Amino acid sequence: MATRFFAGHIAAATPSIYKDGAGCGACFQVRCKNPKLCSSKGTIVMVTDLNKSNQTDLVLSSRAFRAMAKPVAGADRDLLKQGIVDIDYQRFFAGHIAAATPSIYKDGAGCGACFQVRCKNPKLCSSKGTIVMVTDLNKSNQTDFVLSNKALFIRY
Repeated sequence: MATRFFAGHIAAATPSIYKDGAGCGACFQVRCKNPKLCSSKGTIVMVTDLNKSNQTDLVLSSRAFRAMAKPVAGADRDLLKQGIVDIDYQRFFAGHIAAATPSIYKDGAGCGACFQVRCKNPKLCSSKGTIVMVTDLNKSNQTDFVLSNKALFIRY
């Protein structure tokens, strides 16, 4: 599993969300509906794969699934034992827009994809990094992303 990719908060989505790969990289805020086990905050996941099952719209990685739990000792394990839970989800993005190299932009197919990026200089940057959404092509090839100074917040 890609635990270092989007902090391991990834999901497989049904064909209607995955859209033959066009939905890959889409971010969703996912909230569990069980108030006894789950926090109201939920978690943010990135779609990385196709879910061919018709039981659920999103199949979350165990790390993402456990992140929906209340911040109480053992709640994440109790939630994981449930297996399938009722959720609410919505398309989500909070971060910055960026131009990306051709290998990421992919002739426009990568447009809308979200990435977690971190600066390598701890004296200048937060260790958390930020989320960027690809909106344009970076033709310089000197860096994978050129971030805009504009923040973007979208709820679909």
